[in-house]
Amino acid sequence: MHTSALSLASIFESVRQGVTARRDRRLRLLAPDDALLALLPDATPPRDIAAVLPRRGDVWPITPDMGRLLARLVMNGGRRRVLEFGAGSSSLVLARALALAGGGRLTSLEQRPDWCAEHWRAVLAHDVVDAELEPVHPSLTVGRAGFAHVFTDARAAVSRRGPYDLVFVDAPQWYYGRDGALPLVLPHLAPGAWIVMDDAERSNERWTVSRWLDACPTLRLVVFDPDFGERGVAILRSEAAPAWLRARPYTLLTSAYQALTLWWERRQVRDFDEPRDRT
Repeated sequence: MHTSALSLASIFESVRQGVTARRDRRLRLLAPDDALLALLPDATPPRDIAAVLPRRGDVWPITPDMGRLLARLVMNGGRRRVLEFGAGSSSLVLARALALAGGGRLTSLEQRPDWCAEHWRAVLAHDVVDAELEPVHPSLTVGRAGFAHVFTDARAAVSRRGPYDLVFVDAPQWYYGRDGALPLVLPHLAPGAWIVMDDAERSNERWTVSRWLDACPTLRLVVFDPDFGERGVAILRSEAAPAWLRARPYTLLTSAYQALTLWWERRQVRDFDEPRDRT
């Protein structure tokens, strides 16, 4: 019996490694895009942006590299209608960049607004930025992209504030994954919108990007750099009117596996539902 269990575990691990390797080969083959790659190098940011970048080495906020990238996407990429999943230091960088670009709209979804209250007060100081913070909580749903935690309580606000030409995904928290961002925002993407996924170096985030590409044929992965800013970044572009394709069995299986992993972790970790201020 013990030998049989070991054999099954060995087979499972072999299959898992093979599927994961296929995913990573696919992501690397789909990148890069030279126009967007030009925004990635570590150039010196404007003084007003440098003043609001988080310190290098902090665990939960975005990295300084990600802050510079977001500022470039707004100021050099012409993005003016921004939605972010997870508020904090990224909100301040985005607001400052929008203000320097002449104004724009920032919508932030956050589980614990009290944790980022200081950052948000600084965001509201930018008079030319229409900023709104929406308190949310993710709910487990089953849709065409498989199992995902979605901010269902934000649907009305996301619809009212759209469309969006830049979406930054750095939440829900690490234990939920990021899958639910696309089902929420897809109907409200402007033509040519960019979706930026932080922490693309991590396995769960790679699965999320892979599932999104399977489920939505109008998305294209234009940058995948697992080494960017020490945490990685993926950038997707909406190339046509939003459209869903029913998820393949492969997509459903990987999302179901993640959902089961989540359920097991919730049984093991007492403070599982305590959100972390990550952005």
